[in-house]
Amino acid sequence: MIGNYVHRFRSLNSTNTLALNYASKNEPFNGTVILADYQRHGRGQYGRKWSNTALESLLMSVILKPQTLLIKEQYILSMFSAITVAETISYFLPQEDVFIKWPNDIYVGRKKISGILIENIIAGKSFKNSIIGIGVNVSQQSFPDHLPNPVSLYSFLEDLTPSVETVLDILCDKMNYYYQYINGQHYSELTALYQSKLLDFGCNISYLNMSSNEQEQGILEGVLMDGSIVLRSENNQKKTFQLREIKLIV
Repeated sequence: MIGNYVHRFRSLNSTNTLALNYASKNEPFNGTVILADYQRHGRGQYGRKWSNTALESLLMSVILKPQTLLIKEQYILSMFSAITVAETISYFLPQEDVFIKWPNDIYVGRKKISGILIENIIAGKSFKNSIIGIGVNVSQQSFPDHLPNPVSLYSFLEDLTPSVETVLDILCDKMNYYYQYINGQHYSELTALYQSKLLDFGCNISYLNMSSNEQEQGILEGVLMDGSIVLRSENNQKKTFQLREIKLIV
């Protein structure tokens, strides 16, 4: 069960770094959680730093052993993670629109409340461990100026903001529920649910083409099971991009 074993630290460089080191040298229980009150060098997608203040964010990594998952199906873990975090945020903010920004940032409206970083340990042709790093802005009232569009649960709930521990409990409940989809290989259902939560699904969006370094536009038509995003260009041409080939502009 995810969350049955929680190792909590006052301060770490990175929960993902510790989880990777721990899992590579030991045999952790499936669902072990590494939790930190503060991260000195938290990491996000594209090498970004995850900014945090002590005791104001949920900063965690989950060690999973997805034995039924093939390496070529690894994006299912990203979908699973994004769905569970999005549903956790919706649990606390039922009146707000919560979205997944491809590939796995979580937004409330047009503002980012959570990020996810997944790193895998491969053994042969299968996963030995998957490390799912999650950061959720819980009680922050202010943010560094360099962050373009951050938001926290406190921004909506103020004095009713839940504790980090309460957010962790709900997130673990959601993860345990949807992890059954992975164990049961219900990947198409996860893909459909992920797609239903996509930010700007069916809308014209702007993105940066990383190969040409040019800004382009297209209609977001969906995401395939391998995680590639499908866009329709202005000349009605369908284009498919993998992670790191483009960067969505919000």
